[in-house]
Amino acid sequence: DIDECREIPGVCENGVCINMVGSFRCECPVGFFYNDKLLVCEDIDHWQNGTVGHRNEECINNTGSYRCDCKPGYRFTSTGQCNDRNECQEIPNICSHGQCIDTVGSFYCLCHTGFKTNADQTMCLDINECERDACGNGTCRNTIGSFNCRCNHGFILSHNNDCIDVDECATGNGNLCRNGLCINTVGSFQCQCNEGYEVAPDGRTCV
Repeated sequence: DIDECREIPGVCENGVCINMVGSFRCECPVGFFYNDKLLVCEDIDHWQNGTVGHRNEECINNTGSYRCDCKPGYRFTSTGQCNDRNECQEIPNICSHGQCIDTVGSFYCLCHTGFKTNADQTMCLDINECERDACGNGTCRNTIGSFNCRCNHGFILSHNNDCIDVDECATGNGNLCRNGLCINTVGSFQCQCNEGYEVAPDGRTCV
């Protein structure tokens, strides 16, 4: 009798070769199958063969075995299934400065006024209103969720939180440009004096 286990190079690789009268057989470990053409024990690709993996799982084949994890946005339950996570309830302070909306396998943020979402809509970021010259005729200071304006001389803060021109002629109670005409300008005013008068050194009246 020929001992094939000794004579055939690489026979029953990954397994155990057992010599028999006139033949031989291979015993393959768990996770392997016998390839009768190559005469070796080959790894069973559980994932490619569809023998493992449930919905919402990602499985990786290892030599003689495999490993499965839940897809992002899912988690294992006590029954071994991958169920949707409710990130809005599980993650503290998620979507700070906004409202968290749970979706299947994910979530997104609806941000409050003064904030915007990042690229994947999972976080609310402060909007720097000062980048768009929000104050106009004043100095802008960004704050969390808003901004403040310090208006230049001749301007006041409006209800829209921007700096608008003060009409000194309308608010001067008739004390400006006596003996002349008060003309409002952007950020200031001018006196147009009556005949025989000229603008005083302070520019506020005609003498």
